[in-house]
Amino acid sequence: MLDIQFIRDNAELVERKAHEKGYNNVDVTALLATDEARRAQLTAVEELRAQRNALTESMKGQNRQQSR
Repeated sequence: MLDIQFIRDNAELVERKAHEKGYNNVDVTALLATDEARRAQLTAVEELRAQRNALTESMKGQNRQQSR
């Protein structure tokens, strides 16, 4: 199995070698597009987690202060 970073860096080579070996249904462009979408979603998730953590941190101690 090839590492995704290798495929990103050598897309044309990977596609050419796949065709040479008879794997004619390999679409490296589609793979890289899917990988880019996945990476964008991971970034969005990480940003949301950071926001959640910031809100959680800002709320620490508020329950104690409100109940007094």
